Amino acid sequence: MAGKHLEEKFKSERLRMVEEQIADRGVRDPKTLEAMRTVRRHLFVNPSHIYSAYEDRPLPIGEGQTISQPYIVALMTEALKLRGARTFWKSEPAAVMRLRFCRKSAQRWSRSNGSKSSLRCRAKT
Repeated sequence: MAGKHLEEKFKSERLRMVEEQIADRGVRDPKTLEAMRTVRRHLFVNPSHIYSAYEDRPLPIGEGQTISQPYIVALMTEALKLRGARTFWKSEPAAVMRLRFCRKSAQRWSRSNGSKSSLRCRAKT
C-alpha cells in the first residue's frame, strides 16, 4: 500500500509541476503538457533526490549528469514542434527527453538492448 500511496503523491506533484512551473510560464502545446504530466521524473533521478524530482531545479541523474529543470525540458520539447516523427537517442542524460518525445509523438519507448543507456521510440502497435 505504501508504494501506491507514494505513486499517488508523485502524480499529484507532477500535475502541480505542470500547472505551476510549466503552463503558468507560457508552455501551451497540449502534447508537451500531456507528456510532462505522464513521464515519471522521479524514476530518473538519483534515489537520494527522489523526493525533489518535481521541484523547479535541475537534479543529478548519475555519471556526473543532471536532468534539466522541468520548465526547460518542456520549453525545449515545445520548441521542437514534434508531430509524430520517430526519435532515437543513445545517451542516458537524454532519457527523460526521449520519453517525452515518444509520448508527444504518439510512440512507445523500450530498451533496445536491455542497457540503461539505450532507449528507443517505436511506432505504437
